[in-house]
Amino acid sequence: MIGRAADAGTGWARWRWPIRRFWATTNDGTASPLTFNGYALIASTVATSAFGVVFWVLAARLYPAEQVGLGAVMISSMVTLGSFAQLNFPNMLNRFVPAAGTQARGLILAAYGVATATALLLSTGFLLVVDQLVPRMAFLPADPLLAAGFVAAVSVWTIFALQDSALASLRQAIWVPIENTVYALAKIVLLVLLAGAATGNIALFAAWTAPLIFVAAAINLLIFGRLLRKPRFQAAPETRFDPRTAARYFGWDYIGGLALTAAMGIAPVLVLSQAGAEASANYHLAWTFTYSLYLIGRSMGISLLAESATTPARMPSLVADAVVHTMLPLAAAALVVATAAPLLMSLFGPSYAREGATLLSVLAVSSIPWGLVTIFLAVARVRGWLRAIAGTQIATLVLVLSIGVLLLPKLGVLGIGVAWLAAHTAVLFGIAAIAVLRGGPDRLTDGLLRLASSVARLRNTLLQPATLRQDQPALASAIEGALQDIGHTDQALRSGAALHSLSDSMVFFLKPAPGGGPVPRAVVKCATSSQGITSLERGRVWQERLREDPRLEESRSVIPRILAHRKLSGAVALIEEALPGDDGRLVLARAGQRPGALDAAARAINSVHRRTGKSSVVDEAWIAEWIERPVQYVQRQSRQAWHLDAWQSFVREQRAYWLSRQVYLGITHGDFSPGNILFVEEPGQSGVPGIRLAGLLDWTEARPDGPAGFDVCHLALTTRMLVAGEELGQVVRTAMEQARREDLPLPNDLDGDDAEWLSQSAATRAMVGLVWLHHLLANIRKAEQYSANPLWTATNVNWVLRSFSRNRRH
Repeated sequence: MIGRAADAGTGWARWRWPIRRFWATTNDGTASPLTFNGYALIASTVATSAFGVVFWVLAARLYPAEQVGLGAVMISSMVTLGSFAQLNFPNMLNRFVPAAGTQARGLILAAYGVATATALLLSTGFLLVVDQLVPRMAFLPADPLLAAGFVAAVSVWTIFALQDSALASLRQAIWVPIENTVYALAKIVLLVLLAGAATGNIALFAAWTAPLIFVAAAINLLIFGRLLRKPRFQAAPETRFDPRTAARYFGWDYIGGLALTAAMGIAPVLVLSQAGAEASANYHLAWTFTYSLYLIGRSMGISLLAESATTPARMPSLVADAVVHTMLPLAAAALVVATAAPLLMSLFGPSYAREGATLLSVLAVSSIPWGLVTIFLAVARVRGWLRAIAGTQIATLVLVLSIGVLLLPKLGVLGIGVAWLAAHTAVLFGIAAIAVLRGGPDRLTDGLLRLASSVARLRNTLLQPATLRQDQPALASAIEGALQDIGHTDQALRSGAALHSLSDSMVFFLKPAPGGGPVPRAVVKCATSSQGITSLERGRVWQERLREDPRLEESRSVIPRILAHRKLSGAVALIEEALPGDDGRLVLARAGQRPGALDAAARAINSVHRRTGKSSVVDEAWIAEWIERPVQYVQRQSRQAWHLDAWQSFVREQRAYWLSRQVYLGITHGDFSPGNILFVEEPGQSGVPGIRLAGLLDWTEARPDGPAGFDVCHLALTTRMLVAGEELGQVVRTAMEQARREDLPLPNDLDGDDAEWLSQSAATRAMVGLVWLHHLLANIRKAEQYSANPLWTATNVNWVLRSFSRNRRH
């Protein structure tokens, strides 16, 4: 049987779960559109880049350099005008559509209408002056039909660009790589067909623009005909769109967007006017690779903006994830492009390799600091730092053009590449310096811890797939014996996939096979380490004790039965009833269900506590058992001298609050977190579904004399972890320093002894600190990996202890 369970963790099945989590889940296992949409946009960038290279390789092979240079400038002009015409609507859509509900359709249509009208005006104005600005393009306004086609192309391109933002704001970015792949293929086919035709200087431009109208029509049919008809956008919005707030984005934010667009649009014109058409071709081809790298950062920034607008409480952790999931692929891609620049440019021909390889290497490296700047811009848009957005992009424009003008005569086209690298690096250092000066050392430390935690989650997801080892005979015997005790046969049950556990135990489900008989659904838990065995045994004893307690008859149905138990030398296996219901992490992550779920959970656990407890005076024995001994146990894992002072301060504060206080003491769960609770929906009042608690799992940390409110405080803290995507140490420090009820997700109907810990800041601080201490104790006792993990210690131990240490420099 254990061999069959282990087979679920081999081959493709072994890696399918980590790969799916890599781009579609958070650290708690709940679905996260941040990486899902971010990587969808990055995939679009990769596909567009690959096909873009093919397009320009074919163009360089099939068309003279003069036509390539002029075509590149026409396309660049169209893209630049379209970018101006969008009037910052991409950022507005990503910022406001996620929370706009029924107003989303009108917001998208308004963006399309205003942007299209602006595109018509700008492109017409451009044609009136283009012969003066770029004499080589005088043929464009001279032909009325060609001029009309250019105006139409700018308008359609504007809609084509905006629809990607509409898809991302609807959190449906998965369609973006599909549409761009279809469009890219159509461009390539048309480019080949037009080679040798009597199209002159407009062949590349025609191939680039002709497929736009068909792709744009299909995607907008999808947006308005399907995506906006989904229930989420038919229901009333939770946060209504505020036109006055949105109007601010046409101020400083729009000015900043214009500045960056101008920098990208003026640079190739500057090269063309000062270095000629061949240099322009070199620059454009190198920029084709580079801009694809730039879009990696922008892709995750777009996803971050949309997701932060939907779930603002998660923003700090979302930013950390966005940085990690941006910089890892971006740095790798930039270094590959920079190293392979001679080979890549040689695809266009020997002359391009000679003149453009170094330029491409420099431009590729410039995308690395730019990736971090794009994340900052997304954060600034969510926070409303509009002047900072404008200042960042205006500074980029000024630096690129000024450095480029100085270096072009000396270095040729390479000078503009150096200008981009220098500009992005200088702007990034400026942002970092201001952030450090304003935030101070604590904010910097917090940010670094979040980044390290994000990297650790990614590493664990990819490198630690959940499997059962097949080379442990004691474990195999224990599992087989437990299965026999419940009447298991191969025909009656089949093993489900093993579930990764943060403790030294492994969990997997056994499900009845079709027609397999009356054997109940069950969960197998097993362990081989001393800590894992002790943890499972402690939980088993408590579950059996609670189910036999006559005072808890009403709660018996939500406490799983132990069906079988086998303990051998070096291994233990137990099988418990698998209660029906949805994982509490999924339920409590949903804003609409969270209040009802919290109320149901609090009622259930408080009932256990009240029925098993009594009012008592806290004495020295209780202080020793609940505070001093746990501190001694946790402190033994510490390796830093300053911890002693901090722990002593913590103990003094806890003693001062609890000793001699009249407290209601009873059985507490001890690890009352979303992952240990099951919920089911049931009919409620007025047809609105209600939430009922269906299971209280994992009683490993149960205690007979816990204070009233302990479990609810634990649930509030761990729910805040879930909602904000933070580590417990970060949540605890905020809760202890601010001690505000509104900072925690709490049940609505707390009263009496259960709510006393919320009555004043000292009480809140004392309860939060007590919960934190026992959370540390539980984790260290469950698994060796915690005390041996410096990141876990830094985030969950040191970060909180710093607030108790007299020396805050540690």
